[in-house]
Amino acid sequence: ILSLDGDLTSSRIQIPKEDRPVSSLQLHQPLLIMQLLVPSSGQFLVEITCSSSPMSRMKLSAGTFISKADVVDAKGMAHCKVPLTVPRNTWVQIVFHVSGIFSHLFNLPAARWIDCITIAGSCKLRKMCCCADEALAISSKPGGMILFAVPAYGPPVWETSVRERNQPQEEDPSLAGHRGLPIKQGGA
Repeated sequence: ILSLDGDLTSSRIQIPKEDRPVSSLQLHQPLLIMQLLVPSSGQFLVEITCSSSPMSRMKLSAGTFISKADVVDAKGMAHCKVPLTVPRNTWVQIVFHVSGIFSHLFNLPAARWIDCITIAGSCKLRKMCCCADEALAISSKPGGMILFAVPAYGPPVWETSVRERNQPQEEDPSLAGHRGLPIKQGGA
């Protein structure tokens, strides 16, 4: 478990160390999955730098202190900001639909790959990975962990939500009201 404790400027980790196109992660999966715990005090921020082409970069910032979604031009790069409202002192799995956020919420080109990931503030990070399969990303959370989808799970960003809304399902009653996320019970 990676534990960060501090403010947004002094307590941060960035992968890779240098945010340059030459040292880019080039993760081609559109979904970023994080299992983390945000303490009751302190702020948390995740920044995801992406590219839609070799010459076009965008940045997504999701933070507990951001109050409304916004996009600004920062040094020729679109910088999208979204609020991140997660329960404190509880382990949660957050699935960011990175490409969908840029293309559907901000009308920007879809991200083709993730270049850099920065985590700042106070948190405990248990797992971070990328995935291309929406259904797998949604169903991969451990039992007892709350699931959040960013943006909220639904069309047009989440393609699997359209299929699932057309099929009757049982919802886990303990998670009722958490972003309207359908949870499949048991089975193959």
